[in-house]
Amino acid sequence: MLRTRRNRTNPVVINKEFFDHHPIVARQKAFDAFHSYIDVFLSYYDIPYTSFEGAIESLKQHLSLGKDEYARVGEWIIDKIDADFDLGIDLYLVTDNNRYYVTLEGGKIFEEEILLHRFSADFKDFTNVLFDNLSTEFLWYKENGYDIGDNRVNYEALDISILKSPVNFDEQILQWIIEVI
Repeated sequence: MLRTRRNRTNPVVINKEFFDHHPIVARQKAFDAFHSYIDVFLSYYDIPYTSFEGAIESLKQHLSLGKDEYARVGEWIIDKIDADFDLGIDLYLVTDNNRYYVTLEGGKIFEEEILLHRFSADFKDFTNVLFDNLSTEFLWYKENGYDIGDNRVNYEALDISILKSPVNFDEQILQWIIEVI
């Protein structure tokens, strides 16, 4: 995330790993930390957290400068890309922490990771992916026999379960059902 709108050269960079013998505990610690980073930015502006989507709207100046890049083939524009697509906070489930690459900066890129949560200007573009990934995460917990406590959320209309997330997918689920009908 950008510290200030005018200072693109000094973004806030956070790379933190959360471990616990019980993955659901590590997951909760990661989501708590994720939320606390957002709270720090909101508190700077004296804005209370009301919803995930509201926080994105309130902090959009830290997530994007609104500059677009265009993918072209010849003279045709085939896609528009937010030039600041890499700004924001992402939360991943790493299913195998023994397989990774080390970047030039010393960070780790894991081979087997699943994007579970994203705080970014382009969040809405990721809702389908995040929902699918949360469903995959739920199945990973189930297949490995991990206890999830009361963290299960059932979407009976789709016959899908996910683990709790700060995002309320109810409206998105309704839209998906309407599209199918």
